[in-house]
Amino acid sequence: MQVPTNVFPDKPALPSRELLLLSLREWEALLYIADDLSNEEIAPNLCVTPKSIANYRNRIGDKLQQKGTGKLARFARKHREALRYWYQAKTGKLPHPQVSDILIKTVRFS
Repeated sequence: MQVPTNVFPDKPALPSRELLLLSLREWEALLYIADDLSNEEIAPNLCVTPKSIANYRNRIGDKLQQKGTGKLARFARKHREALRYWYQAKTGKLPHPQVSDILIKTVRFS
C-alpha cells in the first residue's frame, strides 16, 4: 500500500517517506544542515562533537539515500520549510530559529 505524502493540500508534502526513519537527534541535525551550517557550527548547538555531526550526516544520508558530497545539504536546503513543518508535527516542538532569522534580529536590535 502506498502512503500519500500530502494528505492535506495546505500542509507541505513530506519530501521523503524515509524521513520517518530518522531519530529525533537526526532530525535536529538535519534542520541545522538545512540552514547550511558546518559540523563545527552545529556541534555546540546539539552538545556533541563535530565528529558526531559527521556521523549523523552519514546516517541521515544512508536513510534518505542522499549520499555524496553536498547531496544531503542540497536536499535539506530545498525542503527546508517542509522539514521544519514535519519536525514540529512529529515532536510537538518548534524547530530552532533559522540562522537567517537570528541574523535579522541581531541586526535590528544591535
